[in-house]
Amino acid sequence: MKKIMVAMMAVLILTTGCSKKEESNQDTNVKTNESIGKKEVKGTLTFMDTDITPGKSFNEKSIASIPEKSELPSCALEGMDHVYKYEDLEITANVKDGKETIYSVYFITENVTTPEGVKIGDSKTKLLETYGSDFQDDVSLITYTSDNGKVKLNFQIENDTVSGIEYAQVLK
Repeated sequence: MKKIMVAMMAVLILTTGCSKKEESNQDTNVKTNESIGKKEVKGTLTFMDTDITPGKSFNEKSIASIPEKSELPSCALEGMDHVYKYEDLEITANVKDGKETIYSVYFITENVTTPEGVKIGDSKTKLLETYGSDFQDDVSLITYTSDNGKVKLNFQIENDTVSGIEYAQVLK
C-alpha cells in the first residue's frame, strides 16, 4: 500500500513538474499570525539536523545518512536533476552551472512528521485543524503556499487520509 501511495505521489509531482506548473520531514516552520488568524507556512524543513528549503542550495554531505542517488535530465528545469532517496524522504535538487538547488522534498513514510505532527496516514480533518482553511484544493491535492510565496506544501489526500506530503519550490 505504501509503495502504491509513493508511486501515485511521484506520478502526480512528475506530471505537474513536466507541465511547468507552479509547485514540496521532519521540521517545517509554521506559526500562527494572531492578527489575522491565518497559519503561515515558512517552507524550511529540518532533516537529520540539516535545514532544507526548496529554492536554496543543497549539500548532500551535510546529512549524516548516505542516500541512494540518481541523476536524470530535468523535465521541470534546465540541466540535470539529482534525486537523493533516504529511508523516509526524497530530495530532488536541480544542477545548473555546477550548483545544486533543492526544488522538492517528498515524504516517503509515516515516520517523518511536520513539527505540528502531520504525517502520512493522518486524517484530512487533522490536517485542516493543524494548517487551517487557507489552501488551494485540486480534487485530491491540498496545497498551502509559504508566506514568502516561494514554497508550496502539498498534501495528497485519498479517502480523507493524507497519503503523500511534498514541499516544492514555486517554479515561475
